[in-house]
Amino acid sequence: MAIDRLNKLTILLPTKDSRWFLSQLYQLNIVHIIDTFSHIDNSSISYFQGFPTVVEEIEKNIQKLNTILSVLKIFSQKKKSFVEGIFPIPMQVTQKELDLVCSRIDIESIHKESQVQYEKYSAFQKQHKQRKEEIGKLTDFLPLADELTRLYRNFHFIHAGLLTITGMANEPRKTIPSSPPCEGGERGVVISSIGSIRNVSFFYCEVSESRWIRLMKDEPSCEYFAWQIVSKTDEKLKILLAYLNHDKDVALKIIAKFDLKEMPFPVLPGNIKDHFDKLVSEMTNVAREESLIRQRLIELSHEWRSLEILLGYWENEKNKMIAQRRCAMSKRFFALVGYVKTTDRLRLDSMLDNEFPHASVFYEEPSPKDRVPVSITLNRFFKPAQLLINMFGLPNYFTFDPTPFVIVSFLIFFGLCFADVFYGLFLTVFSAWMVRKYRHSEPLSNFMKLFLYAGISTMIFGALTGGWAGDLYNPRYLGEDNLLLKAKERFMILDPLSKPVIALLIVIGLGVLNQFYGITLRMYGEILRKNIMNAICDGLLWLIMLPGFLILTATIFLEIPDYVVSIGKYLTIIGAIGLISTQGRNEKGIAGKIFMGIVSLYGIVGTYGCSGFIGDVLSYTRILALSLTTTIIGMAFNIVASLFKTGTFIGMILFIITLVTGHMFNFVMSILGAFIHPARLIFLELFGRFYEGGSPKFQPYGFGNQRIVLKKHT
Repeated sequence: MAIDRLNKLTILLPTKDSRWFLSQLYQLNIVHIIDTFSHIDNSSISYFQGFPTVVEEIEKNIQKLNTILSVLKIFSQKKKSFVEGIFPIPMQVTQKELDLVCSRIDIESIHKESQVQYEKYSAFQKQHKQRKEEIGKLTDFLPLADELTRLYRNFHFIHAGLLTITGMANEPRKTIPSSPPCEGGERGVVISSIGSIRNVSFFYCEVSESRWIRLMKDEPSCEYFAWQIVSKTDEKLKILLAYLNHDKDVALKIIAKFDLKEMPFPVLPGNIKDHFDKLVSEMTNVAREESLIRQRLIELSHEWRSLEILLGYWENEKNKMIAQRRCAMSKRFFALVGYVKTTDRLRLDSMLDNEFPHASVFYEEPSPKDRVPVSITLNRFFKPAQLLINMFGLPNYFTFDPTPFVIVSFLIFFGLCFADVFYGLFLTVFSAWMVRKYRHSEPLSNFMKLFLYAGISTMIFGALTGGWAGDLYNPRYLGEDNLLLKAKERFMILDPLSKPVIALLIVIGLGVLNQFYGITLRMYGEILRKNIMNAICDGLLWLIMLPGFLILTATIFLEIPDYVVSIGKYLTIIGAIGLISTQGRNEKGIAGKIFMGIVSLYGIVGTYGCSGFIGDVLSYTRILALSLTTTIIGMAFNIVASLFKTGTFIGMILFIITLVTGHMFNFVMSILGAFIHPARLIFLELFGRFYEGGSPKFQPYGFGNQRIVLKKHT
């Protein structure tokens, strides 16, 4: 239950054995390879070169597979769930299935076919959309084809003189100089010719019915127009307006006055009916071709699992090649530098002795100057809390794994923030179900186990603080002497709503203890490094001074016994003198050391400070704020639900629905804060006291991929 101990190793063997050696090492999957060239003397580095690899072709395969999957994802009938989208669940694959997929799937042919088919599909979709839009525009005019034909003929009936507008919806009001006739045919009007009538302009628009009525009531305005209602819905009208060209200025002002929005007028090479029939026929053909291509892409999507397995394989091959590039080789020697767990040394030595008797291996302890990778082994109870450490960054190899030390603090903070028995019960049951359902996905299973622990903590602190779905135990909701009321009275120790000051002092006390806990962990880390002086100067002296400073500060607000105040003074003086003497120990000169020591007491420089201590402790008051918020919002939903409790069956149903819906909303909103803020208190206020992160993860050279997992033979 700690950071795994590693040995740094250097392996030398004849170059002719290098490829077979890397193959065997890959099967072992126990060595983390680092950059070998950084460990070769400058005088000798010119004799070495990187191990020859071909990453470019692998990257092309990965790119093609990603392209194929992005296309087939659109047509795949199997969709990932919300949870699987957040936590990708690796596929369990046997070696036999992997070999079969690699030999059966032709990446190039599938990539080419999927690209061609998708391009055709996109083109047909575009054509289908265009024809649908054109049909939609013509659909409004199709029932009026005869009227528009008659209108067009009336405009061209007389070769000279004046023509009165007829064939439109309103009574004749204006005479329009006629234009020469044109060929419209008997079957329908050539709609593009309507807009070419001389001396007359057309305006096609969509307007609300109420606005159109206002225009109709404005007699002076509508004197200038003739119109035809093309189509009508519940709220909108599509209207074709006509006006004389010499009335254009007045007509446009009227159009602007009533805010009429112009729509594009369809321009067609033939008459409406012929063009409409042609579009329908074309759209039918396009839809048929589109359906055939879609069906073929759906058939290809049935290979989704095989393609993902192949992608995982090539991603792993890429990582394999990258690791091999870190090795160095000359004409005679092959060199590899890396790390191996001390527990795996025997397996490595056995492989070298049996397969490569001419190889030489050198082991040494890692140096603090090296960037040592980190591997952490935890038991089943603590493993879920490793999520918190991974979010912040792996610890320094020469320190310790803080996971077992932070899980208790996190669960206490989470439980206090959420603090409701029913919410905790629901979280526990739901998390247990998720753990069972996704037991094959270790990351997701551990994530839900953390919430399982948090649910239990929530139930405990909910019972201690009287949180039962807000105040659902109130007699006004469930009657006198209900079971929830009895349970609340039996288990509750403190009601934060009725005694907020005491609750505030408790969370501040938790903050103080957690800060002292962090300083203690700093001392523990320094002792592990055998830096006893740092443990005393940067840990113990603060544990002496800060309690005294806390006692003296408390005298401002509380009456403290004189003997306690005296203890506080002595602790403060002793701790302050020690800190002033040691916090500037790395500075030059007595004056510099003392000055840096004094400044460090405030917290501008140094490992800690009184100002930082106060700010960190006050940050823990957010726990009480979140706890009260969860309870108060729950109580508010209870009040709203009680309004429906009228004694009738329908009222009871509405009461239950409102109660469940409201508390589910409160649950979702509150659990976010209950996770984020305790995590923040861990990452900033606690880790700031002792934690050193940023180490790389131990990644052994071997098959390992987040997309697929090889089943082990049993």
